[in-house]
Amino acid sequence: LQEVWDTAVKAVKTATRIIVIGFSMPQTDVHFKYLMAAGLQDNVSLRQIAFVNQDSGPVTKSKINDTFRKDYVGTDRIPILATNVADFLSIGGGGANRIDEFNRVLAKDLIFRDYGHDGHE
Repeated sequence: LQEVWDTAVKAVKTATRIIVIGFSMPQTDVHFKYLMAAGLQDNVSLRQIAFVNQDSGPVTKSKINDTFRKDYVGTDRIPILATNVADFLSIGGGGANRIDEFNRVLAKDLIFRDYGHDGHE
């Protein structure tokens, strides 16, 4: 498992964009906070961390404030795309346009997915 975490931290260190899809950032998820802190502390290339989440309200914004450095918070570096995953990815639902708006998702991007307790998305 240590090799998996080392690889994840290395990926975050070199990512230019990170897309977090459908993840509610529970306060108890210290692994996510560790991964972000360890990976982003030396990342000079990061342009955006986007959250695809239907809930773009104050609770989500508060969790982002508690998780990320203050120079990221409140800027266009951390947008919340208030939509569901299916609409974000579907061509008919404007997914292609959203990806274009996001300057095309690059191969170096890191995508986190929130899997339920049963292992399904």
